[in-house]
Amino acid sequence: MQERKQYEPGGAQPEEEARAAQPDLAAPAGQEAAAGDPQRSAAAGARQKDVQTAAQEEELRGATPAEAPDGKPSEGEPAEAMHEETAGAPKRRKKPIITFGRIMVLVCLCLVAAGVTWLYYYLSHGDPVAKTSITLWISQNPIAAGGCYSDTTAPGSQEAIERAIEREYNVLLSVRLEDGTVVTDYTPSRPLSEVLAQISARTGVVLQLEGDAALAEAVYAQLQDYEGNRAVQSENVEALAWFCENAAHITRGQVAGRAPEGASGWESFLHRNLLLNYRSRPHYIAYDYDALPNFFLSLRREELWVLAQGVENMDEMRDAAQYADNMVLEGFETP
Repeated sequence: MQERKQYEPGGAQPEEEARAAQPDLAAPAGQEAAAGDPQRSAAAGARQKDVQTAAQEEELRGATPAEAPDGKPSEGEPAEAMHEETAGAPKRRKKPIITFGRIMVLVCLCLVAAGVTWLYYYLSHGDPVAKTSITLWISQNPIAAGGCYSDTTAPGSQEAIERAIEREYNVLLSVRLEDGTVVTDYTPSRPLSEVLAQISARTGVVLQLEGDAALAEAVYAQLQDYEGNRAVQSENVEALAWFCENAAHITRGQVAGRAPEGASGWESFLHRNLLLNYRSRPHYIAYDYDALPNFFLSLRREELWVLAQGVENMDEMRDAAQYADNMVLEGFETP
Protein backbone atom coordinates (compact mmCIF):
# COMPACT_ATOMS: atom_id res chain seq x y z
CA MET A 1 0.00 0.00 0.00
CA GLN A 2 1.26 3.38 -1.03
CA GLU A 3 1.71 6.00 1.60
CA ARG A 4 -0.56 9.00 1.41
CA LYS A 5 1.38 12.22 1.09
CA GLN A 6 0.81 14.73 3.80
CA TYR A 7 0.72 18.45 3.06
CA GLU A 8 1.44 21.12 5.44
CA PRO A 9 -0.73 24.22 5.65
CA GLY A 10 0.52 26.86 3.17
CA GLY A 11 2.35 24.30 1.23
CA ALA A 12 2.13 23.81 -2.51
CA GLN A 13 -0.69 21.69 -3.86
CA PRO A 14 -0.30 19.26 -6.60
CA GLU A 15 -0.93 20.64 -10.09
CA GLU A 16 -4.01 18.50 -10.63
CA GLU A 17 -5.75 19.67 -7.47
CA ALA A 18 -4.94 23.33 -8.21
CA ARG A 19 -6.60 23.08 -11.56
CA ALA A 20 -9.64 21.40 -10.03
CA ALA A 21 -10.02 24.14 -7.39
CA GLN A 22 -10.30 26.99 -9.99
CA PRO A 23 -13.05 27.44 -12.58
CA ASP A 24 -12.19 26.88 -16.22
CA LEU A 25 -11.88 30.42 -17.70
CA ALA A 26 -12.24 29.06 -21.20
CA ALA A 27 -15.55 27.43 -20.42
CA PRO A 28 -18.78 29.14 -21.53
CA ALA A 29 -20.41 31.72 -19.22
CA GLY A 30 -22.57 30.13 -16.53
CA GLN A 31 -20.53 26.94 -16.40
CA GLU A 32 -17.77 26.08 -13.88
CA ALA A 33 -14.63 24.12 -14.59
CA ALA A 34 -15.80 21.50 -12.18
CA ALA A 35 -18.85 20.61 -14.24
CA GLY A 36 -19.61 17.78 -12.00
CA ASP A 37 -20.37 20.10 -9.04
CA PRO A 38 -24.17 20.90 -9.26
CA GLN A 39 -24.06 23.60 -6.58
CA ARG A 40 -21.41 25.61 -8.42
CA SER A 41 -23.31 25.31 -11.73
CA ALA A 42 -26.53 26.60 -10.16
CA ALA A 43 -24.74 29.59 -8.58
CA ALA A 44 -23.11 30.54 -11.89
CA GLY A 45 -26.43 30.35 -13.74
CA ALA A 46 -28.10 32.59 -11.16
CA ARG A 47 -25.36 35.21 -11.48
CA GLN A 48 -25.68 35.23 -15.28
CA LYS A 49 -29.45 35.67 -15.04
CA ASP A 50 -29.03 38.60 -12.62
CA VAL A 51 -26.62 40.30 -15.04
CA GLN A 52 -29.00 39.86 -18.01
CA THR A 53 -31.98 41.14 -15.97
CA ALA A 54 -30.04 44.26 -14.88
CA ALA A 55 -29.04 44.98 -18.50
CA GLN A 56 -32.66 44.71 -19.68
CA GLU A 57 -33.88 47.06 -16.94
CA GLU A 58 -31.16 49.58 -17.84
CA GLU A 59 -32.24 49.44 -21.51
CA LEU A 60 -35.91 50.00 -20.60
CA ARG A 61 -34.99 53.11 -18.58
CA GLY A 62 -33.42 54.56 -21.73
CA ALA A 63 -29.93 54.55 -20.33
CA THR A 64 -27.15 54.74 -22.85
CA PRO A 65 -23.62 53.57 -22.22
CA ALA A 66 -21.06 56.21 -21.49
CA GLU A 67 -18.35 56.88 -24.01
CA ALA A 68 -14.94 55.36 -23.48
CA PRO A 69 -11.83 57.49 -23.80
CA ASP A 70 -11.55 56.55 -27.49
CA GLY A 71 -15.00 58.08 -28.19
CA LYS A 72 -16.87 54.76 -28.30
CA PRO A 73 -19.48 53.84 -25.71
CA SER A 74 -18.08 51.56 -23.04
CA GLU A 75 -20.13 48.76 -21.62
CA GLY A 76 -20.87 48.49 -17.95
CA GLU A 77 -20.80 52.25 -17.21
CA PRO A 78 -24.00 54.13 -16.37
CA ALA A 79 -25.51 56.61 -18.86
CA GLU A 80 -25.14 59.46 -16.36
CA ALA A 81 -21.38 59.42 -16.89
CA MET A 82 -21.76 60.79 -20.44
CA HIS A 83 -24.13 63.55 -19.24
CA GLU A 84 -21.69 64.54 -16.50
CA GLU A 85 -18.88 64.87 -19.03
CA THR A 86 -20.97 67.11 -21.34
CA ALA A 87 -22.58 69.17 -18.54
CA GLY A 88 -19.89 71.81 -18.74
CA ALA A 89 -20.26 72.30 -22.52
CA PRO A 90 -21.95 75.61 -23.66
CA LYS A 91 -25.70 75.30 -24.24
CA ARG A 92 -27.17 75.89 -27.69
CA ARG A 93 -28.77 79.35 -27.95
CA LYS A 94 -32.53 79.25 -28.61
CA LYS A 95 -34.09 81.45 -31.27
CA PRO A 96 -36.28 84.27 -29.88
CA ILE A 97 -40.03 83.60 -30.02
CA ILE A 98 -40.83 87.10 -31.37
CA THR A 99 -38.83 87.79 -34.48
CA PHE A 100 -38.60 90.95 -36.55
CA GLY A 101 -40.73 89.37 -39.27
CA ARG A 102 -43.54 88.58 -36.84
CA ILE A 103 -43.46 92.09 -35.44
CA MET A 104 -43.83 93.52 -38.95
CA VAL A 105 -46.80 91.23 -39.65
CA LEU A 106 -48.53 92.41 -36.46
CA VAL A 107 -47.86 96.05 -37.35
CA CYS A 108 -49.32 95.55 -40.83
CA LEU A 109 -52.44 93.84 -39.43
CA CYS A 110 -52.97 96.72 -36.98
CA LEU A 111 -52.62 99.27 -39.78
CA VAL A 112 -55.12 97.38 -41.94
CA ALA A 113 -57.62 97.18 -39.05
CA ALA A 114 -57.22 100.89 -38.35
CA GLY A 115 -57.69 101.71 -42.03
CA VAL A 116 -60.86 99.62 -42.33
CA THR A 117 -62.30 101.21 -39.17
CA TRP A 118 -61.56 104.72 -40.42
CA LEU A 119 -63.08 103.91 -43.83
CA TYR A 120 -66.26 102.56 -42.24
CA TYR A 121 -66.74 105.64 -40.07
CA TYR A 122 -66.09 107.92 -43.03
CA LEU A 123 -68.61 106.11 -45.23
CA SER A 124 -71.35 105.71 -42.63
CA HIS A 125 -71.35 108.90 -40.54
CA GLY A 126 -74.18 111.40 -40.83
CA ASP A 127 -74.63 115.13 -40.55
CA PRO A 128 -72.54 116.67 -37.75
CA VAL A 129 -75.67 118.31 -36.23
CA ALA A 130 -77.89 115.24 -36.60
CA LYS A 131 -78.97 114.90 -32.97
CA THR A 132 -79.80 118.47 -32.02
CA SER A 133 -82.90 120.41 -31.04
CA ILE A 134 -83.48 121.19 -34.74
CA THR A 135 -84.24 117.53 -35.53
CA LEU A 136 -85.53 116.40 -32.12
CA TRP A 137 -89.16 116.36 -33.31
CA ILE A 138 -88.45 113.42 -35.65
CA SER A 139 -87.77 111.20 -32.61
CA GLN A 140 -90.78 112.14 -30.49
CA ASN A 141 -94.34 111.48 -31.67
CA PRO A 142 -95.01 108.31 -33.72
CA ILE A 143 -95.14 108.76 -37.50
CA ALA A 144 -98.19 107.43 -39.36
CA ALA A 145 -97.35 106.32 -42.90
CA GLY A 146 -100.18 107.57 -45.13
CA GLY A 147 -101.98 108.87 -42.06
CA CYS A 148 -104.26 106.69 -39.90
CA TYR A 149 -106.02 104.69 -42.57
CA SER A 150 -108.25 101.64 -42.31
CA ASP A 151 -110.40 99.38 -44.45
CA THR A 152 -112.80 102.27 -45.03
CA THR A 153 -110.25 105.08 -45.16
CA ALA A 154 -107.64 105.23 -47.96
CA PRO A 155 -104.01 106.02 -47.10
CA GLY A 156 -103.05 109.58 -47.94
CA SER A 157 -106.65 110.74 -47.97
CA GLN A 158 -107.93 113.81 -46.14
CA GLU A 159 -109.68 111.60 -43.57
CA ALA A 160 -106.54 109.53 -42.84
CA ILE A 161 -104.43 112.68 -42.41
CA GLU A 162 -106.99 114.33 -40.11
CA ARG A 163 -107.17 111.20 -37.98
CA ALA A 164 -103.36 111.24 -37.57
CA ILE A 165 -103.40 114.91 -36.58
CA GLU A 166 -106.09 114.18 -33.96
CA ARG A 167 -103.88 111.42 -32.52
CA GLU A 168 -100.93 113.86 -32.48
CA TYR A 169 -98.96 111.70 -34.88
CA ASN A 170 -96.54 113.02 -37.44
CA VAL A 171 -97.52 112.12 -41.01
CA LEU A 172 -95.38 110.36 -43.63
CA LEU A 173 -96.42 110.69 -47.28
CA SER A 174 -94.77 109.08 -50.31
CA VAL A 175 -94.45 111.51 -53.23
CA ARG A 176 -93.45 111.26 -56.89
CA LEU A 177 -93.32 113.37 -60.03
CA GLU A 178 -96.29 113.21 -62.40
CA ASP A 179 -96.11 115.42 -65.48
CA GLY A 180 -93.75 117.77 -63.65
CA THR A 181 -96.02 118.05 -60.61
CA VAL A 182 -95.26 116.59 -57.20
CA VAL A 183 -98.15 114.34 -56.12
CA THR A 184 -98.73 111.79 -53.37
CA ASP A 185 -98.01 108.19 -54.35
CA TYR A 186 -101.45 106.82 -53.41
CA THR A 187 -104.72 106.07 -55.13
CA PRO A 188 -106.19 108.53 -55.64
CA SER A 189 -103.14 110.80 -55.71
CA ARG A 190 -103.22 114.37 -54.44
CA PRO A 191 -100.96 117.33 -55.29
CA LEU A 192 -98.37 117.93 -52.58
CA SER A 193 -99.33 121.59 -52.39
CA GLU A 194 -102.88 120.59 -51.43
CA VAL A 195 -101.68 118.21 -48.71
CA LEU A 196 -99.33 120.79 -47.21
CA ALA A 197 -102.15 123.32 -47.14
CA GLN A 198 -104.38 120.82 -45.27
CA ILE A 199 -101.72 120.00 -42.64
CA SER A 200 -100.76 123.67 -42.27
CA ALA A 201 -98.00 123.02 -39.74
CA ARG A 202 -100.40 121.36 -37.23
CA THR A 203 -98.06 118.36 -37.11
CA GLY A 204 -94.75 117.29 -38.56
CA VAL A 205 -94.70 116.08 -42.16
CA VAL A 206 -92.21 113.60 -43.62
CA LEU A 207 -92.00 113.21 -47.40
CA GLN A 208 -90.60 109.96 -48.78
CA LEU A 209 -89.13 110.69 -52.20
CA GLU A 210 -89.85 108.00 -54.80
CA GLY A 211 -87.42 109.45 -57.32
CA ASP A 212 -84.02 111.01 -57.90
CA ALA A 213 -82.48 114.49 -57.80
CA ALA A 214 -85.11 115.95 -60.16
CA LEU A 215 -87.86 115.06 -57.68
CA ALA A 216 -85.77 116.43 -54.81
CA GLU A 217 -85.48 119.81 -56.49
CA ALA A 218 -89.22 119.96 -57.20
CA VAL A 219 -90.09 119.03 -53.61
CA TYR A 220 -87.80 121.68 -52.18
CA ALA A 221 -89.51 124.33 -54.27
CA GLN A 222 -92.66 123.67 -52.20
CA LEU A 223 -90.98 123.07 -48.84
CA GLN A 224 -88.78 126.14 -48.71
CA ASP A 225 -91.65 128.44 -47.70
CA TYR A 226 -93.49 125.88 -45.56
CA GLU A 227 -93.72 126.80 -41.89
CA GLY A 228 -93.64 123.82 -39.62
CA ASN A 229 -91.62 120.68 -39.00
CA ARG A 230 -90.73 118.98 -42.28
CA ALA A 231 -88.32 116.29 -43.39
CA VAL A 232 -87.46 114.31 -46.50
CA GLN A 233 -86.29 110.71 -46.69
CA SER A 234 -85.51 108.29 -49.50
CA GLU A 235 -83.86 105.05 -50.54
CA ASN A 236 -82.35 107.01 -53.43
CA VAL A 237 -79.00 108.38 -52.31
CA GLU A 238 -78.85 110.93 -55.13
CA ALA A 239 -82.13 112.54 -54.03
CA LEU A 240 -80.79 113.03 -50.51
CA ALA A 241 -77.40 114.13 -51.81
CA TRP A 242 -79.18 116.96 -53.64
CA PHE A 243 -80.67 118.18 -50.34
CA CYS A 244 -77.30 117.76 -48.61
CA GLU A 245 -75.65 120.02 -51.17
CA ASN A 246 -78.45 122.56 -51.80
CA ALA A 247 -80.74 122.60 -48.77
CA ALA A 248 -78.79 121.19 -45.84
CA HIS A 249 -81.13 122.82 -43.29
CA ILE A 250 -83.99 120.48 -44.28
CA THR A 251 -84.06 117.41 -42.03
CA ARG A 252 -83.25 114.34 -44.15
CA GLY A 253 -83.28 110.63 -43.48
CA GLN A 254 -81.70 107.67 -45.26
CA VAL A 255 -84.10 104.77 -45.81
CA ALA A 256 -82.09 101.58 -45.28
CA GLY A 257 -82.43 97.90 -44.48
CA ARG A 258 -83.40 97.00 -48.03
CA ALA A 259 -82.05 98.20 -51.35
CA PRO A 260 -84.11 99.96 -54.04
CA GLU A 261 -85.91 97.72 -56.49
CA GLY A 262 -83.55 96.24 -59.07
CA ALA A 263 -80.41 96.89 -57.00
CA SER A 264 -77.54 94.40 -57.19
CA GLY A 265 -76.33 92.33 -54.27
CA TRP A 266 -73.42 94.74 -53.74
CA GLU A 267 -75.76 97.75 -53.66
CA SER A 268 -78.02 95.91 -51.25
CA PHE A 269 -75.05 95.32 -48.93
CA LEU A 270 -74.12 99.01 -49.03
CA HIS A 271 -77.68 100.12 -48.26
CA ARG A 272 -78.17 97.61 -45.48
CA ASN A 273 -74.96 98.63 -43.70
CA LEU A 274 -75.22 102.42 -44.16
CA LEU A 275 -72.13 102.61 -46.36
CA LEU A 276 -73.73 105.17 -48.70
CA ASN A 277 -74.18 107.76 -45.97
CA TYR A 278 -71.07 109.55 -47.23
CA ARG A 279 -73.27 110.88 -50.07
CA SER A 280 -76.49 111.68 -48.22
CA ARG A 281 -75.08 112.67 -44.78
CA PRO A 282 -78.45 112.03 -43.10
CA HIS A 283 -79.83 113.29 -39.79
CA TYR A 284 -81.64 110.00 -39.16
CA ILE A 285 -81.96 106.46 -40.49
CA ALA A 286 -85.39 105.03 -41.35
CA TYR A 287 -84.54 101.34 -41.04
CA ASP A 288 -86.86 98.57 -42.22
CA TYR A 289 -88.25 96.80 -39.15
CA ASP A 290 -87.90 93.34 -40.74
CA ALA A 291 -84.13 93.92 -41.08
CA LEU A 292 -83.57 94.75 -37.40
CA PRO A 293 -81.28 94.36 -35.52
CA ASN A 294 -78.20 95.43 -37.48
CA PHE A 295 -74.70 95.66 -36.02
CA PHE A 296 -73.61 98.66 -38.09
CA LEU A 297 -76.81 100.51 -37.23
CA SER A 298 -76.16 99.97 -33.52
CA LEU A 299 -72.75 101.62 -33.92
CA ARG A 300 -74.46 104.77 -35.21
CA ARG A 301 -77.27 105.17 -32.68
CA GLU A 302 -75.36 107.69 -30.57
CA GLU A 303 -74.84 109.92 -33.59
CA LEU A 304 -78.05 109.49 -35.64
CA TRP A 305 -81.74 109.13 -34.85
CA VAL A 306 -83.09 105.71 -35.77
CA LEU A 307 -86.68 105.10 -36.92
CA ALA A 308 -88.11 101.61 -37.21
CA GLN A 309 -90.08 101.72 -40.46
CA GLY A 310 -93.00 99.43 -41.28
CA VAL A 311 -94.17 98.60 -37.74
CA GLU A 312 -97.61 96.95 -38.04
CA ASN A 313 -98.74 96.03 -34.51
CA MET A 314 -98.02 96.55 -30.83
CA ASP A 315 -95.77 93.48 -30.52
CA GLU A 316 -93.52 94.80 -33.28
CA MET A 317 -93.59 98.25 -31.70
CA ARG A 318 -92.37 96.87 -28.35
CA ASP A 319 -89.67 94.84 -30.09
CA ALA A 320 -88.50 97.77 -32.24
CA ALA A 321 -88.15 99.99 -29.16
CA GLN A 322 -84.91 98.12 -28.36
CA TYR A 323 -83.28 99.33 -31.56
CA ALA A 324 -85.00 102.58 -32.55
CA ASP A 325 -85.82 106.04 -31.19
CA ASN A 326 -89.19 106.28 -32.94
CA MET A 327 -91.63 104.24 -35.04
CA VAL A 328 -93.17 104.61 -38.48
CA LEU A 329 -96.57 102.95 -38.08
CA GLU A 330 -98.07 101.14 -41.04
CA GLY A 331 -101.88 100.78 -40.95
CA PHE A 332 -102.47 100.71 -37.20
CA GLU A 333 -102.90 103.04 -34.25
CA THR A 334 -101.55 102.73 -30.76
CA PRO A 335 -104.15 102.28 -27.97
